[in-house]
Amino acid sequence: MPLPRRRGGPSATLIATIFAAATVLYAVHLVVFLHSRGDRAPWLTELAESTAHWAPWLLLLAPVFALAQRFRLGRASSYAVHVPAAVAVALIQIVVRATLDQPLIHGQWTLAAVAEGISSLIGRTFFANVITYFALVIVHEVTVRERAQREAAAERERQLGEARLLALQNQMQPHFLFNALNGISALMHQDVDAAHRMLLGLANLLRAFLDDSGAAETTVAREEELLRDYLAVEQARLGERLRVDIDIDAVVRRALVPRFILQPLVENAIRHGIAAARGGGSVHVSVAPHGERLAIRVEDDGRGLRDEPRRGGIGIRNTVARLEHLYGDAYAFELRNREPSGVVARIEVPLHFAKERG
Repeated sequence: MPLPRRRGGPSATLIATIFAAATVLYAVHLVVFLHSRGDRAPWLTELAESTAHWAPWLLLLAPVFALAQRFRLGRASSYAVHVPAAVAVALIQIVVRATLDQPLIHGQWTLAAVAEGISSLIGRTFFANVITYFALVIVHEVTVRERAQREAAAERERQLGEARLLALQNQMQPHFLFNALNGISALMHQDVDAAHRMLLGLANLLRAFLDDSGAAETTVAREEELLRDYLAVEQARLGERLRVDIDIDAVVRRALVPRFILQPLVENAIRHGIAAARGGGSVHVSVAPHGERLAIRVEDDGRGLRDEPRRGGIGIRNTVARLEHLYGDAYAFELRNREPSGVVARIEVPLHFAKERG
């Protein structure tokens, strides 16, 4: 017979453990009690009697827990239900136990013996059964309340985490917008057409920001789209001085990554490595599987890390903070010089995929 399990009530493992322990302890109690009177009852006989006592409670658990869930303790009206229910359950337990006592202990079954057993058990165990009923109701109530508190705490923590992550994501947009507008302002006095193209590209990118769902993660394919929108803005500003190569493994196009993870890495490479160089330079972006992880790599051939703290500006710090929030210790981030020149930014996160719709 499967152990009953009410939603929010004690687990089947807990129930089995409690009743196994109760059966053994009750048998020990019977043996000790009889020995104190000078009687020597066999262990197996007392274990059978203990089993006959506790087995009915397994049958009664489902209705008891159903009542405990429907009529929660603490409400005045619940006691009007639980008191008569306790009496009824106590009597049912006695009838079932008396029925089991005969074959388990005496090896035979007669109606007269069952009736005699019921009469005897009412005097011996009725009040103990009532107490057992309320003990089960209390166990259910404590379990439900404790679980509700845990779930509420987890929900508060989840909401707090989402608020922190949203704040980090929102921090990225003003940061990028400020940098882009500065670039447009400077370009207006040099190349009006390029500034116009940059402004149109910025509008497309901001529209993409606003159209996104606000989820913490998005697909690699979507990140590539956002990156290309961003590069259109930078290309309008830098022209042929900026050369970009994007290599996305087809296997990971549906893999999930933090939103706006590529743009700050590429922006960091362009601002600190390419834009400052008279002849410009190249940026290479690759995303590929690496065992059970997803490897993201952005490298440039610019001037390299001359002042590491400055290379870790708002965009990089924000990226690291979001990685830590989403993956804990399960991510890797590295920003270092490459030979013969330039910088490599490398990120590894657990490889997992978006579910297909439909």
